[in-house]
Amino acid sequence: MLCRALRGIIWSTALFLALAHPATGFGQESAIGRIDQVTGTVKVTRGDDQEIKAKPGMLLLPGDQITTEKASIVWFSLNHAGIFKLNEEAQLSMDELANSDQDENHPVLRLILGYLWSKLKSAIPNKPIKMTLHTPTAIIGVRGTEFDTAAALDAATMVVVDQGQVEVEGENGKVTLTPGQMTRVDLDTQPSAPAAALPRDKRNWDEWLNNKMAQLRENLPQTAPKFSKRFVFLTDRVTELARDVSRASEQVAEAMAKVRQALTEGDRKKVNQAARSLREPAHDFRETAARFRLRLNRARVFSKLSNRLETFVIKNAGKFSKDQFAVIDAHLVLISQKRMEMKNVSRQAIYNMRRTFKELREVRRDIKAFRQSQRGGN
Repeated sequence: MLCRALRGIIWSTALFLALAHPATGFGQESAIGRIDQVTGTVKVTRGDDQEIKAKPGMLLLPGDQITTEKASIVWFSLNHAGIFKLNEEAQLSMDELANSDQDENHPVLRLILGYLWSKLKSAIPNKPIKMTLHTPTAIIGVRGTEFDTAAALDAATMVVVDQGQVEVEGENGKVTLTPGQMTRVDLDTQPSAPAAALPRDKRNWDEWLNNKMAQLRENLPQTAPKFSKRFVFLTDRVTELARDVSRASEQVAEAMAKVRQALTEGDRKKVNQAARSLREPAHDFRETAARFRLRLNRARVFSKLSNRLETFVIKNAGKFSKDQFAVIDAHLVLISQKRMEMKNVSRQAIYNMRRTFKELREVRRDIKAFRQSQRGGN
């Protein structure tokens, strides 16, 4: 009965992932990177749930998910950002809202599980790349650097910095790492104080990840309630912020309508006044969209980790007692229900954000063209 319930959870999860990345209707996505080298079996899943075998030279799009199988490694690069290596049995996705307005030089990645090596390098001298990396328990802010990140199945995160500076934020605090330092973030804890890291040639991330998985087999009945509590909190916050995005989008739409009306009338004074009136709602919208995007990324990392956790439970069914299975199953079902609740609101919010950012760019271009024509006429 439990396995049937878990299979149902996995099916509903696949449906969620397919619906959570709708076509935007705003034209073809621009590539944000490419696959450079592949060893073994690596798959790229598009936003429409299409699965493709990764090959060198393949372009990467916003919303793509990269999954490596056992004994497989993939090297990939992001435009103007740097190079990355994702090790075996790992999963990583790219924020589908990349390039939405002013983030062309600020990639956002989500490491669900496994080890990722990152080396960032700006194409513009003396202008470090900004990058954000989400894991199930941490948000990692980066400025031109080289660092290791590992995310375990129990949601623990390890970060080690070799070059540059990295800020690691957990739910209850943050730390800043400099070269040679490391931190760890467990579920519902703040990052540990920066500590001296092992030299690169002595780090064994496969061993660490395998040890964490073995510990999870022992601790999952106690950990499952924490997983579900964390996910309920994240998804409820996403739902609240999605409503805020909708309201902010409507306010921007009203202000843009006044700008368009003034442009149609060709009245310079009215155009300038309407343009000034647009600034505040546009600013509020961007701030609201940024908060939503942050929470959505955190929730989606956790959502996809829960998929892996469900598979883990099925494979290790014989190692749990009947009572332990009952506890684990109840919390996985709750996670699945919250995942589906989040589906529609996040889908609509993403559509509103993309549409509003697109229309704001168009209005700015129209205002600029109008002012240029006015100066030319004078």
